[in-house]
Amino acid sequence: SYASQTKLRELLSFDKELVKLEPNRSVKKEKKPEFSYFAEKFRKPQIPLVIAEAISDWPALRLWKDPSYFLGCRPSFVPIEVLKNSPNPIEGRLRLSLSFKKFVEGYL
Repeated sequence: SYASQTKLRELLSFDKELVKLEPNRSVKKEKKPEFSYFAEKFRKPQIPLVIAEAISDWPALRLWKDPSYFLGCRPSFVPIEVLKNSPNPIEGRLRLSLSFKKFVEGYL
C-alpha cells in the first residue's frame, strides 16, 4: 500500500548529518537485530548501535580464506602500479599488467 511504501522510504532514508556522541555515552551492542526493530528503535531516532555478527554467515568469509578459490574465477588481468622513490612522481611510476592467476599465486 502507499502508506507502507511511504513508511519504508522514511525508514530507509539517510540523513546528511552524522550522529554526534556525547562524551562517556555508551553505545548498545546487539547480534543481528531484525530490520524493522533496528529501523524503529535505532535508525529512526538516530541512536547508534554496534551490530555484532552482522556478516558471520556470508559465504565470502568461508570461500575467500582459501586463495585457490580465486583461481577458478574468470581469467583476467590485474593492473599494478609501482611507485619508485623519485622527485617526479610521473617519471617514478611503473605500470604493468599481471595475470590474475599469477597475482593470486604470488600475493595471496
